[in-house]
Order: sequence, then C-alpha cells, then structure tokens
Amino acid sequence: MIKKSRLRGAMLLGVLLSIGSSCLHATESEVPEPFQGEDPRSKLSIGYADLDAFIKPHFFQSGPSTRAKAPKSSNNMGTRFKVKVNRYTALEGNRFYFKNLENPEVVAILSDLVESLEAFPDQTPLNLLNRNEQLAYWLNLYNFALLEELSQVYPKTSLKNVLDYGDDDSILAKKVLKVSGVSLSLNDIQYNIVYKKFPEKHNILYGFFQGNIGGPNIREKSYEGDSVWRALEENGKRFVNSNRGTAVGSSGKVRVSELYEHNMMLFNNDKEILRDHLQDLAIGDVETALAAMKSAKKIDFDIVDWNFADLFGDQRNFGGGNQTNPAALLDSVKSSTINDSGQVVQIQSYLSDDVQSKAKMDIRFSDSELETLLMLKQNRNQTQGTVEIKDIKESKNGK
Repeated sequence: MIKKSRLRGAMLLGVLLSIGSSCLHATESEVPEPFQGEDPRSKLSIGYADLDAFIKPHFFQSGPSTRAKAPKSSNNMGTRFKVKVNRYTALEGNRFYFKNLENPEVVAILSDLVESLEAFPDQTPLNLLNRNEQLAYWLNLYNFALLEELSQVYPKTSLKNVLDYGDDDSILAKKVLKVSGVSLSLNDIQYNIVYKKFPEKHNILYGFFQGNIGGPNIREKSYEGDSVWRALEENGKRFVNSNRGTAVGSSGKVRVSELYEHNMMLFNNDKEILRDHLQDLAIGDVETALAAMKSAKKIDFDIVDWNFADLFGDQRNFGGGNQTNPAALLDSVKSSTINDSGQVVQIQSYLSDDVQSKAKMDIRFSDSELETLLMLKQNRNQTQGTVEIKDIKESKNGK
C-alpha cells in the first residue's frame, strides 16, 4: 500500500504533469492525440539494452569519410555480371549485415523487439516522458521497424523503388505499426509526429536510417534521451562531410543528397535555411564553397546511392564461390553480451512470449523510476475515476 505522503506527492506530480502536457507547441496540435504533450520535469529514462544487443553483432562502423573513390568493380570468374556501384559513395557510411535477415530466426527476434516498442506506450503513456525521451523512442521505433520491413525485400540490389519517396506503394507509406491504438506508417512517425513535435530542429533528419548507403548512418547504439541531440549532431556531421551528403561541383556549386530535397519542409522549403544548416556542420572545401555562395540557388540535389547499406552489399557475388554462415551471427545474437556498464545482457531473457511483457517495463526503467511511474499512473487513474494498480516486476537491469 502506498503511504499517504507518497500519494500526495504523486498527486502533485500529476498536477504538474497535466500542466506540462497542456503546453503544446504550435504544430503539435496536428499530432495524433495520444502522442501530444510532455512532462518537462520527468526524469524517467527508457532503456534499450535489448536493442543494442541485437544490433551489435550485425553492425560495422566505417568511421569518418575520407571522400575516397572506390576502385572499379569487376566481374567474378565464371560470370559475365558485374556489380553496379557508385564509386564515390561505395566506401561511405556504417553498414548492417542485412544478409543475416534472410534467417527467419533472426527476423523473429527483430519482430519481437518491434512489438515491444509498439506496446510500450500502452503501459507508459508518452506524455509522462520529457521531449528528449519521446524523440529517442520514436527514432528507435522507426529504425527497427524499417529493418523489419527491409528484411522482406532483401536482397534487392536497389532500394529506389522500395523507398519510392512520395508514392503510396513505398514501404514508408504502409501502415505497419499500431501504437496506442493508432495505425502508423514510417512516414507518419517522421513527418506527422517527429517533425511536428520538433519543427525547429533540423538535425532530427539524421536520426531516420533509410537502409541505403545514400542515407544517414545506422548506429551501433540506440538513441537515448540524455544523449539524443549529441548523437544526431554526430550523425549529421558524418553525413554532411561525406560523399553521401555533399560535394563541391564546378563553378562553385555545391551538390547535396536528394535526401534534402525530400525533406525541404524541415527547412521551410528555403534553400538559404538549408545552406545555413549545412554550413554549421560542414568542414573543409564544402564549408568554404557554401560560405562563398552568393545564392543558395547553386545547391543541386543530385547525390544518390540506393544500394543497401549492407556489409557486403557492394561486393555481392553473382555465381561466385564465397558463402556466409548466418547461423554464426544468430548465435552471437542469442548469446550473452556485456553492455557499457559491465552488465551481462541476455537477449533471450528479453524476448518473452508473454503478451503482458511486450512493453518490457522492467528492463526499460530502473526500480526507482518504476515506483514513481506506478504512483503517477495511480494518480492519473484516480483523476479519471478509475483505480487499477498492478505490481511491476523487479528490474532485470540491476539499476
């Protein structure tokens, strides 16, 4: 039973929460109602150790771009086919071992993680969180749901017709998620939720992995509320200062990724605002060229690379003899992993078949946060005329 003093504290927090939630940003009124509002005083932080443990064995970090051009591709012995690559971008960006998504067991694990994220707001309404925690949640849900969708189309060599920006047939436009009873597409998350909740933050563009080499980096670690803006800025700098993002053309023109053209609404459809943004992140020749521009009209949207950001995507074999063993990576996914805090992370322990555990509150919050959350939820139910208090399992993450 909760003591009276605790209950009074929870009621006070509830009042503060209702005040914070009612302070909506201008465009946030256009966001679906379950995702409006925030608690700016909230100290709750969501944990994503299960997501990190899944990504780690599939991930390859390329490091900052050297703007080096890849060598010409050649056909393998015994075949006339050659791999078509963009030599300026083929060596760019972090990579994901997409081939392992041909293994149904790996995809099943991925699907369970996506379901976990979908179910999370059913137990923890997002307006109980501050804005940074909400942003990290949406980025992680988007990126893992995208991986799940890409597992259905791999090993296509090009994602141009799969992403198919602006078309209803795009995988980004399909309603593939249900969060708090609302059917959502990946476009809904990006354009109708995140962009409307954070209209003034240009770096959010770099949090949406697209699956292709020509898009923002996939990251080894999930986004977290206390570091989400630093991570986005890092992703932005890596993208802008690479052949995937920008290049200096003839006559002082600056060539940029088509990704910017598809997201100009984030820059008020103004090339001058885009130029200022790029200049904030750019270094070297690109920064110099942007600063020397008399008009942003000289920015051309013509850099593309639709190839999968696959570890071996640009060297796929046509009739060659190299084979890979996806079971090896599957074993590493299932095995114990040591996280940054020195704790052992067991993926299998996170992937329970129990429907009630889909939101995995006991691994996403510390014990003290779970207690606070329970109090907040109790007070929320009381103000709505209902009281339903359920026990929350002991934390598995040792916090």
